[in-house]
Amino acid sequence: MRLRATICILVSSVVSSSLAHSKTLEETTFEALQSNPEMSVALQSYYASREDLGAAQGNFLPSLDLSADTGKEDIDRQGVGETNQTRTQAKLQLTIPVFRGFANVSEHDRADFAMQASYYQALGQAEQTSLSIAKAYTDVLNARDVVRLSEENLKRHEETFELVSARKKQGVSNKADLTQMKGRLARVKANLLSAKNNLRDAETVFAQLTGERPATLIRPEVDQAYIPESNERAQTLALNNNQSLIASRLNVQSASANTTGLNSHLYPDLDIVADRRWKDDVSGFDGEENEWRVLLEMNWNLYQGGSNASRQKKARYEEEAARMRSNRVYREVQANVDASWDAYLTLKQTLIHLEDYVNQSEESATLYMAQFKAGRRTLLDLLDAQNEVFEAKKQYLAADYEYIYTQYRVIASMSYILDALRVNVEGSLAQEDS
Repeated sequence: MRLRATICILVSSVVSSSLAHSKTLEETTFEALQSNPEMSVALQSYYASREDLGAAQGNFLPSLDLSADTGKEDIDRQGVGETNQTRTQAKLQLTIPVFRGFANVSEHDRADFAMQASYYQALGQAEQTSLSIAKAYTDVLNARDVVRLSEENLKRHEETFELVSARKKQGVSNKADLTQMKGRLARVKANLLSAKNNLRDAETVFAQLTGERPATLIRPEVDQAYIPESNERAQTLALNNNQSLIASRLNVQSASANTTGLNSHLYPDLDIVADRRWKDDVSGFDGEENEWRVLLEMNWNLYQGGSNASRQKKARYEEEAARMRSNRVYREVQANVDASWDAYLTLKQTLIHLEDYVNQSEESATLYMAQFKAGRRTLLDLLDAQNEVFEAKKQYLAADYEYIYTQYRVIASMSYILDALRVNVEGSLAQEDS
């Protein structure tokens, strides 16, 4: 496109002087994910879920407990009399779980599904953050280009002001033209200030996401290999790959395992218990005693005030809530793909018309300038034509950068944005926080 080439030339003069300090979107995203607070929260949640699984695995293993006590003991037995001793005893007990009513199996399944869900939630957070960074990155690029465009517009108006001033001295233009020109010049200066303020706002959002002010940024080139050929294909990929949807389904499985585990009260607990006891002057008997025992022990809670039934109902409600949340995410994914795809197609066509609009506006402004100098156009005609060129270029820039972002939005809806940006976060998920 001729217009896009013109814009690239406009930007290249600024970029080339500081290229050594430039950052691509890929580099910016990779570095930002290392320090982004939301990403850190997601990582810590995943690490915590891994430890939760480790705790659940421990339920299958034996436990070893040591207890001891010492102190004064007074015992008064009928027919024996009163004894007053300093007692000391210790016990070492090994408990091997044999059967826990499937509670340990269900708890392991619950923790395992929860850990997997947390893993995909962390990936989903990385994707969401990456998409937000892409938006902030393109917004800064757009805002910077609008500032440069506004500066060019000011320069053009200053040149026109000089032309009108000269024509007034020659008697060709009148005071009304000069007054009108001064008013337009003031508006252009105000527009430049507004553009600079918008740039500062965009840079603030960028810094909030990345932790640093934007350096020289490079126009992103979206990898077209990740753009699907149709909305139907995008829907299929999204429903199979979307990290948030996968996480929601795993949360349903985790809740279901929790519900199953609460049925354990219907069964007794069986443990093998082996203990060794050492006693000295205990229970009124003089001297030392040593005991060894190996037992099969059963414990079965027969009634607990209705608490078990209430916990089961609560778990079933929570499972159903998790299922409904998963259904909501499913619909959100579908809607997001549709909206992203529609925006992508619309902007693709819009850019074609906006490019033609800019070209025609520029040609009109050039003709109007020549006609103004020849006295065939009024100053108002010329200023309106110049302003239309400015607005047309600004619209084109906004649509162009929005089109870049929308492509990343389509890619993100299918959970491919990390791949498209060449960013790997699985290394962070594989290690614990030091």
